Amino acid sequence: MADIIDCEIMHESRPDGPVVSPEVSVIWKPLQRLFADGSPASSVAILYFDVGSGRRLPFAAITRTRRNRLVLWPPSDARRAWRFQDGSDFHVHHVTLELDNGTTHLTHFDASNNRVHRADGWRLLPSQGGSRLWLVGAFKLAVLEKQVGVVEQSVNMPVADSARRHREFERYASQLAHIDIRTPPVRGDCLIAAIHLLSSDPQRDQLDRAHFPMAPFWNELIDDWPDGDKFPVGVTGVQLGEQRLLVQTVSPLGRLRGACFLAGPTRERK
Repeated sequence: MADIIDCEIMHESRPDGPVVSPEVSVIWKPLQRLFADGSPASSVAILYFDVGSGRRLPFAAITRTRRNRLVLWPPSDARRAWRFQDGSDFHVHHVTLELDNGTTHLTHFDASNNRVHRADGWRLLPSQGGSRLWLVGAFKLAVLEKQVGVVEQSVNMPVADSARRHREFERYASQLAHIDIRTPPVRGDCLIAAIHLLSSDPQRDQLDRAHFPMAPFWNELIDDWPDGDKFPVGVTGVQLGEQRLLVQTVSPLGRLRGACFLAGPTRERK
């Protein structure tokens, strides 16, 4: 026997907007485990590119879990997962960083809703000032626009557990944090975010705009990427529990190939 409940989450700035597909929504995707197997969701922060004129485009959900992990959900399954030296295809539902050892793995769900892991992700890349680069994401603006609106979904749940799961959903929705990320003026058809982990001591951190990760792979992912182009970089600090992050945002000229992608700095070798 199963109980069906109707769940609805509204984007706070446009509650009368279009209906957003739950399968691609960064607000809904963290609930996958709750409604699949009853596991409660940790408190989640939604990251928004602030593109001006009242437009805030959600591009990721992120949390620090009770098991000392960072988990990030992109707006739709990323069709390619890249290391800076080696690229390959993998449909990414979410990315998990083990804070205890600095390794990352990727996850998606198959047609039977079974979890599929890819363990050969990447390791954190140390840089000056005690910071470490975790990942880079590029998102086509047209994809982000589809995130804005109302998420509606009917969920089948076991009758014996439906009341608890409903309470967990209400807790999750009430605890959502909404964080605006500083965003330079839009110049191309995508926005890029680089996420760094900062040290526990704010006085050690020296990361700034000059540390935005540059590498030849950009020419393979963005058509008309301008060689030698100097673009403005937005810098935003984010606090997730005890973990401090820094998000760098750029808007390069050119056209992103595909909807979105995620990249890591180095290939993990075992």
